[in-house]
Amino acid sequence: MSADVYKPQRQSHWAILFILWHTAWITIRQVWPLILILFVQPKERNEFSLYLIVGLIAVVGIISLINHFFFRFWIDSDTFYVREGWLKKKNKTIPIDRIQSLNVEQTLLHRFSKTGKVFVETAGSAKAEVEIRAIRMDVVEELQRKLFRTHRQSSGKVVKTILPEAEKPLFTLGFLDLIKVGLSQNHLRTIGVVLAVAIGFLDDLENQWGILPEGKLEEMGEAVQSMMVLVMMGALLTVGVIIASVVRILLSHADLALFYNGQRFRLNAGLLTIRETVVSHRKLQSLTWSENPIQRLFGLVRLDFSQATVDSPEGRQQVAIPGMYRQPLQEILRLVFPSEKRDHGAWSGIDPRYAWKQWIGTGLLPALIIGIGGYIVEFTMWIPAMIWLLVSALFARKMTRRWQWFLNQDLLILKQGWLSPRTTMLPIYKIQSMSIHQNPIQRWRDLVSITVHTASGTEWIPYIPIDKARLLQRYVLYRIESDSRSWM
Repeated sequence: MSADVYKPQRQSHWAILFILWHTAWITIRQVWPLILILFVQPKERNEFSLYLIVGLIAVVGIISLINHFFFRFWIDSDTFYVREGWLKKKNKTIPIDRIQSLNVEQTLLHRFSKTGKVFVETAGSAKAEVEIRAIRMDVVEELQRKLFRTHRQSSGKVVKTILPEAEKPLFTLGFLDLIKVGLSQNHLRTIGVVLAVAIGFLDDLENQWGILPEGKLEEMGEAVQSMMVLVMMGALLTVGVIIASVVRILLSHADLALFYNGQRFRLNAGLLTIRETVVSHRKLQSLTWSENPIQRLFGLVRLDFSQATVDSPEGRQQVAIPGMYRQPLQEILRLVFPSEKRDHGAWSGIDPRYAWKQWIGTGLLPALIIGIGGYIVEFTMWIPAMIWLLVSALFARKMTRRWQWFLNQDLLILKQGWLSPRTTMLPIYKIQSMSIHQNPIQRWRDLVSITVHTASGTEWIPYIPIDKARLLQRYVLYRIESDSRSWM
């Protein structure tokens, strides 16, 4: 017998444990200065401070428990309701059409108690609109079935409800696959930050721990010894960062599996804490996949589902799969864009002069800084500056040649990047608007850049002729206005 989610109901009684733990943790984080005082103040005051902290946790815990017994949630045909609060009552009404996903998280205690922590996310919030700490899993499954049925609407009225198909797995990742995913993550930024911090403490390590004895420095020379230390430190940091990345991927994405039932994708992953993320098919705004050189070696890609949001710092709400093979990617593309004909359309590039803009920002200016610093400190620093000028020119030229965009009557596809190519596929009917902007240099060359606005954020096409940009803008706006499908 399925749970009745149409009647107001409380959370599971197991939620009391989660509330107490959460309350204690949050309170300790807020009063940690008082806890620190316990270790530095005279002993005769420790007892009073301890009683104060315990009393504060108890008061906050009691209030949280009272609020638990006043918490109710339920749904009807088109709205999700939440009622909470004791002294200060709060009622939330969320239209079901606004709900992006109902995500579930299960810790070890959740699994033992057969409950789950639920996050209800909407298109108007960067974080969860509703957070319910412990719901029985049969209630969770019933909520998912009811919330993610597809409604066909006519003049604002529901005329037909399409029940979901049987769920089928699209792909899973095993232990060896996850090790490949962990090895293929971008470790360069993390290694660079850690190495920079380590270099800053290098002198302290020498003085305090005697890593570089003075006799050795005199024998080998300070420059050679410092270089050897940096190489060894870099090697150790690289190994450590890679191991940490692999362990993190194994813990957070163990048993990763993606399922589809004709209306929504469901992503399951996690070892100690299992997370279930749901992406509604009709609320999906765009798909982006990318690959770095190591991922390309393993035949892997990273996939991002972008959903609608207005408040997130990055302008988008993404569900990311850190690594998957190309065959299931093609199956996902076929499911998301079943009616679109990706083979009929035209590819276009951007103006080659975009390479100059890239080269000035990433090549010329850094080379000047290195060169000026080298002139002040050491003349030989001009050599890496000149090398970087040549290398950055090659990078800028390659990146500009790889920047392409594709258009047909249904899709806009953007490709960019050289070492780590990135592709974004946007259904035209889900584009909100397109804006044209032009800087002084572009005005001189009759070039513009276009920003594509969707409910999940923005994409852009740089340095295209102004006539082509206006034709693109008019065509896309015409396709949007003539399409009766809803973007949500």
